[in-house]
Amino acid sequence: MGDVVRIVRALAGSKYSAHSLRRGMAHDMVATGLETGVIMQTGGWKSPQMIASYTQDLEAERGAVAQYHARRGKQQ
Repeated sequence: MGDVVRIVRALAGSKYSAHSLRRGMAHDMVATGLETGVIMQTGGWKSPQMIASYTQDLEAERGAVAQYHARRGKQQ
């Protein structure tokens, strides 16, 4: 087991891993609007699909249905 894994487990418990940190980093960078290429370079990802898989919930929050409900809420 690597040092990062031991530290994460000591601080956050066995529910989290070093991978959780990478996934969370991708999520936060997408949420702040950074470009995909910058995110890929920072995290060492070779595919934008991997980043997309980590951030599906953000896309749902920003998607057409979410926008529709947000606009309807403003009208009422």
